[in-house]
Amino acid sequence: MNQRLATSVNPKPATTRVRGHFGELAQGLASPGGTVALVTLPCPALVTEVTFRPAPGPPTSGEPVSRKALDAARATLARLGRADWGGEILIRRACPPGLGAGTSTAEALGTVRAVAAAFGQQFSPDDEAALCLAAEGAVDPLMHECTTLFASRQGRVLRRLPPLPGLAVAGGFAGAARITDPADKDFPPMGDVFEAIEAALSDGDLRALGVAATRSAAANQTRNPNPAWEAVQEISRDVGALGVCVAHTGSAIALLLDPGNDPTVLLPRLSDAGLQHIIGWTL
Repeated sequence: MNQRLATSVNPKPATTRVRGHFGELAQGLASPGGTVALVTLPCPALVTEVTFRPAPGPPTSGEPVSRKALDAARATLARLGRADWGGEILIRRACPPGLGAGTSTAEALGTVRAVAAAFGQQFSPDDEAALCLAAEGAVDPLMHECTTLFASRQGRVLRRLPPLPGLAVAGGFAGAARITDPADKDFPPMGDVFEAIEAALSDGDLRALGVAATRSAAANQTRNPNPAWEAVQEISRDVGALGVCVAHTGSAIALLLDPGNDPTVLLPRLSDAGLQHIIGWTL
């Protein structure tokens, strides 16, 4: 961040937009007894919009789920040296929190960016992650444009990975929402899967990437079972998909497809499998 704080700037309303993700290609312990880590699946179709309208007094929000946004606003104002300011936070979410699409982090990150922008400032991705972590306790790597192996309970990048290749994705949500508990570390070790994903990305091996994602998704069925798992697995086999990706906390589940496929062709089958709010997109 620019170290010159905007103490003399008259703040102006600011709006930011943050793209979410759609579950994780893998999530688990980076090593036995180690930290919880993840590699998310980006979803440019899910965008959360946050507007900050600065005003004297404390930050406020009429939103039904606003604690994290308010905490993020207060932390950002303090970091800017403008704790004497507040304002109204307005949020237009891509989907409700708890589905595994990064909505909570998008809400917090959008607030951090909107408050900073109102004062003519901008934070580095690492600083944004720290501010979001303070508000959430567990954070997704939405502030990083690159692909990362990310320690969600620490808000830091463990390794920068090669970029994700072009993929077609079709997915939706099945089952109940589940808000992430920052204290939940009951994940299996996934070090070998993370290594497999990194190797697949380095080699451009889409099939190996899909196999690794499916391994992590299958292991997650014992701790956060998705009710559409068997049906989506059957569709995956029928259409020759690369693999299946899930939210390891939440209800998102998706098919990973070779680029060039039209993911929208599969939307009726996913609907028949019980998924809701079904979308298709390409990376």
